[in-house]
Amino acid sequence: MGPYFSASIDPPKALASGRFLSFRVHAMASPGSLEADGQSRLVLVILLTLSVSLNAIFLTSWMWAGFSRSGAVLIQSGTVTTDDLVSSRKEIEVFPGAGWSRKASEAAEATSLVNCSGNGEMYTDTLPVTAEVAEGLCECYECFTGPHCSEHVENCSADVNSGTPLLFAPFWKQNAEESAVLIPGWYRIGYAFMEDSSVSISPALEREIRILHNLVGNAVVDNKYIVLGVGSMQLLKAAVASLACDRRTADVVAAVPYFPAYREQSLLFETAHFTWAGDANVYAQEHLGMNSSTIEFVNSPNNPDGMVRHAVLNGCDAFTIYDYAYYWPHFTAITEAADQDVMLFTLSKLTGHAGSRLGWAIVKNYTLYERLLTYLQLSIITVSHETQLRATQLLRVINGAYSGQLHAEQMIPLGLPPAYYASKGLSFHYGYVVLRDRWMKLNQILNQSKRFGVQHLEPAYCKFFKEVTGPSPAYAWVYCKQENDEDCQAVLQQAGIISRGGKKFDSSTRFTRLSLLKRVSTFENLINHLSFLVSEEINFILLK
Repeated sequence: MGPYFSASIDPPKALASGRFLSFRVHAMASPGSLEADGQSRLVLVILLTLSVSLNAIFLTSWMWAGFSRSGAVLIQSGTVTTDDLVSSRKEIEVFPGAGWSRKASEAAEATSLVNCSGNGEMYTDTLPVTAEVAEGLCECYECFTGPHCSEHVENCSADVNSGTPLLFAPFWKQNAEESAVLIPGWYRIGYAFMEDSSVSISPALEREIRILHNLVGNAVVDNKYIVLGVGSMQLLKAAVASLACDRRTADVVAAVPYFPAYREQSLLFETAHFTWAGDANVYAQEHLGMNSSTIEFVNSPNNPDGMVRHAVLNGCDAFTIYDYAYYWPHFTAITEAADQDVMLFTLSKLTGHAGSRLGWAIVKNYTLYERLLTYLQLSIITVSHETQLRATQLLRVINGAYSGQLHAEQMIPLGLPPAYYASKGLSFHYGYVVLRDRWMKLNQILNQSKRFGVQHLEPAYCKFFKEVTGPSPAYAWVYCKQENDEDCQAVLQQAGIISRGGKKFDSSTRFTRLSLLKRVSTFENLINHLSFLVSEEINFILLK
């Protein structure tokens, strides 16, 4: 039997070894017979020549196919050979072709076409593969159910416990194009915001924050430092730790009623440098004349009652952290530009984007600024770059709308429909008229009751709107007047209203907080439950 030849091609192994087409000669006869066979030698020469040609064709075809799949390719320098092909691939930089964002933008727009009956949403993270399986993917609002959220849940309670500001959703839908952000897969993937520096805040975002405060006139930002945090919640803890780190044990206080996180965080993260000491008013009386080291939280306007607040304690060793989460024109009149040592703000109550988790501190002292930076860098390294990008675009929408108004030297008056303000990008006008309307409707009902009351807030001249504005608080601080209604939260719970009780704010259980920040459907549900509760009270009095 004469010799036979076999050829094998293994692309992965070929790349690794530099061999593309290999031939093996198998002798089925004796070695002597192969050497004597001249015809076999001729065949061998022909096959070796063919091997070289096929190798060249294979390499060219493989490289062309690989490059055409990945788009445009830049090989920096040198000639690619079979020996250094693997190492040279490390120097390949792939550029996205035109239209790379089309798929993402089409997916985002496709969600708006899904029918959720106006009572729910569908987002790109739940986008179905095909339209046929879209059924049931709507995320329904409270008190709605069904594949398309078209079914109302009977006897559904009005959940106004949370302060999540969903009332802004319609505003941003009307500003969908202006506020949209498309994030490439390679967008700022490193730890630092800029690769060649330790910058942790987007220069564009810092610029927009400064522009915004100057436009609104609610805080002095010139010659001050700005530090970002994961929401103002993180900055509360960071500010306390930074103020207390080089002093004897500081007593942390806040005037009742106060935001619960002041107490809860102070107790949870308590160290040898600071401890929770309770109500600022009680503390001031008990430590009268004493030079105590204190850190006081001042929330103005205050959560839960909407009152304008000032520091209770003063002295050379009394420090104050001003929480201005609600010091915006849609919640309260802007009467002056705050100019405190430490001022905290949050995106959630400004634009409604609570889930983005962004807050910022405006700080006068450079040493404190460095401490805050160090604390945040050790705990989170940096605030999400995607969050900063989104916030930058949102603030650009607001700043652009109001800069145009100021440039035209005119301010659109209050009292027009919310949809009109939304169409112009005027978020403060939009938020104010919505909250003002809700506040008046709630008061109209509770004013008929002798069983329930609500906090009294005075109108004030707003320098931003350039007119006197009525109260438009984020929350109603309701109290039960009757002697047997000791737990106001429980009383409302029985009436189908889920609220946040006064005990949570270190106040009396006769108080409870109702959020006015939820969707319109939730607010209308609240009004229906309240109306029924008060009408029962009136009917009972008439029957007596």
